Amino acid sequence: MFVIAIRTIAVVLALLSIPSIAGPAAATGCDSANCLSPRQFISAMDARRMKLELGTGAIVVDIDARLEAFFSGMPIAADVHVPFMEPASGLVWNAGAGEPRMEFRWNFSLELDEVLRSVRLRHDQPVILACHSVERARLAALLLQEYGYSNVFIVRDGLQDRLVRSR
Repeated sequence: MFVIAIRTIAVVLALLSIPSIAGPAAATGCDSANCLSPRQFISAMDARRMKLELGTGAIVVDIDARLEAFFSGMPIAADVHVPFMEPASGLVWNAGAGEPRMEFRWNFSLELDEVLRSVRLRHDQPVILACHSVERARLAALLLQEYGYSNVFIVRDGLQDRLVRSR
């Protein structure tokens, strides 16, 4: 467990230094685990279509912090809630971001692996990430790609549009 935690921390720190997180490099397209392609950013309606077409062959993951899910509720769209980050202990406020300072959950990828196994999905099947913070979703997508996920999508409008799951 300790080795996995160190590797996850190292990967996240490396990802934070990659220019593509800010967006410009991603605009050119990318087939590497170190950047995101524009085709990976989808609207909530595209996510809905993908989920309807693929059914259990795709999964929508709410990666909001537990605190966010508590206050705003889990979106209708999500199949599962696996937080990517959580507020720092003591709820230290980050005035620049207008939210609590967030810390990475070292076991995020392990927990998502467990969820995928339980629903019989592989790393090459669609994983759709939804979060109030698209920046956090970008970091989560990059981390998952580092761990071998090859079909990760981000709902670009976060959870503002909750129309992903059919009614």
